Amino acid sequence: MNRLIMLILSIALLGGCNDEVKTRQFSDIRTICHDSSIENRKNFILECIKNANPYSDEEPEDWIGKCERFSKNLYCKDTRVLVTQNDGKGYFSDVDIQLINEVDSE
Repeated sequence: MNRLIMLILSIALLGGCNDEVKTRQFSDIRTICHDSSIENRKNFILECIKNANPYSDEEPEDWIGKCERFSKNLYCKDTRVLVTQNDGKGYFSDVDIQLINEVDSE
């Protein structure tokens, strides 16, 4: 009887193991900021926050995100990339992003 239970448990455990990792690749357009623009973006954000109207109804914290978006629009490029993702545990996460080419802005 013990052998039968052990056999059933062994089959159940081995049958439940699926180590197959699903991988997918696709092309996407992402905003890429090069390391060479870090200093320019930082200075822009600090000046933008400093020059924001302190007497307006908006909170200073609201300007941090806005200034960051403005700096990305100025100093970063939309780039076509090849994204490789692995299925971890029910969701896909980025594993590798390879640059293909910059997208021409219109």
